[in-house]
Amino acid sequence: MELNKILIGDALLVLKSLSEESVDLVITSPPYFNLRNYNVGKNALGNEIDPHIYVNNIVTFMDEIYRVLKKSGSLILNIGDKYYSNNGRHRCNIEKYKRATHKHYAELPKLKVVDNYRQMKQLLLLPAKIASQMQQTKWILRNEFIWVKGNATPNIAKDRSSPATERIYFFVKSKKYFFNYDIARKLLPTDIIKCNSEPFKKHQASFPEKLIEPFVRVMSKEGDVVLDPFSGSGTVPYVAIKYKRKFIAIDISKESCELAKERIKSIMV
Repeated sequence: MELNKILIGDALLVLKSLSEESVDLVITSPPYFNLRNYNVGKNALGNEIDPHIYVNNIVTFMDEIYRVLKKSGSLILNIGDKYYSNNGRHRCNIEKYKRATHKHYAELPKLKVVDNYRQMKQLLLLPAKIASQMQQTKWILRNEFIWVKGNATPNIAKDRSSPATERIYFFVKSKKYFFNYDIARKLLPTDIIKCNSEPFKKHQASFPEKLIEPFVRVMSKEGDVVLDPFSGSGTVPYVAIKYKRKFIAIDISKESCELAKERIKSIMV
């Protein structure tokens, strides 16, 4: 596959076209469960109404990531958690809580109480469930980073504290993998990362560059191939180019791909 291109398409289908063990580093954040509708079909990843199915779909997707990742490679996986609830969607559309992505919330299917796990107001612990299932396959979990956001979204609930963290999992497929310890001592000394979220233009869920830079510099070297199958506004390819890595970037949204192309145009040589 041609490198340093923003590819529009279904990430799983594009991944199947990649050669086995052809990628050095994967940094990605799949669509969160039942959070936004990107107008790419009801069956798109993240549009599930059952959190169990969502977890299974993510783990199955990571099987394909495992196939294309080199034995010396690493996977950085960002997953956001979710409360099982419909009320927040309505409140995200009104007054001071209205968000730039308010239309996404209104278009999502309604959730229903099914059992003790799938009941309203339940924190689903999706990141932990995904990581646990991946551990049951061949993946080796090396770190659970805690991303602390100084500018977390204001709390709209009146009966709980406001979430200000997300989980970032560091997986490998071999006991021996590339890891620049000298750089890690400076950029990733602990498993706590403090970094504000940074929406990029119309894309409200983009990676901050400061969050991605340490992973690129610690877990890859110049000339390596960095993959993001859910590239959104293109933070990962942008940082990859900045530090002289190659990239493969995929997204199903044409609008997001156009943003990403615009973003990396200024840094491509």
